[in-house]
Amino acid sequence: MKKFLAGVLFAVIFCSTGFFIGIPKVINNNPIFKIIEKMITPDPVKVVPDTTVLAAEIQQLAKIETASFVLKNKKFYSTRDNDRFWGILGENLELIASCKVTAGIDLSNITDDNFEILKNQTIKIRLPKAKIFDVIITASSVPSRTKGLLATVDKDMESNTKDYAQNYFLEQALNSDLLDQANQNAQNRIQNLAKKLKFTTVVFTQI
Repeated sequence: MKKFLAGVLFAVIFCSTGFFIGIPKVINNNPIFKIIEKMITPDPVKVVPDTTVLAAEIQQLAKIETASFVLKNKKFYSTRDNDRFWGILGENLELIASCKVTAGIDLSNITDDNFEILKNQTIKIRLPKAKIFDVIITASSVPSRTKGLLATVDKDMESNTKDYAQNYFLEQALNSDLLDQANQNAQNRIQNLAKKLKFTTVVFTQI
């Protein structure tokens, strides 16, 4: 009798185990259960990028210098009254000057209005154009200055020559790719900020 009861108990446990093992297979293969499972399973947590945070990060950059243009030891010559009275009233000045021109973008006025979130964590950012920040004469010297026998010294001749040199350097910088470099470098920097805030793609336009 004991052997019979033990056999029955074994059979019940075996059948029960098979039944419960088989249930997940039936459920997994049943489309209705799949739909129900999808409905009750919570969506994965998504990180939603915040334009307000990005705007604050960019504003902190303020006026960022992103490119520079340097010219060294350029010679400039100024003369006056050399054609009158055989040059006895004339004056000549040689100036050697070096200059650094810096360019960048002013981001201090960036607001949420400059951003537009597109699909798939893509953001469009409207940036101001790069501009020249400074034209600085970094070094200058006057290796030569002469005047005619009856000439008086023009006290403004050197400063006027420096002003001319400064304008020359500015023109050279504007004719180079300085502003293009400044725009590109600023975009690269802001793109890195945006990607740290989980934006995957950044599209730039200019104001």
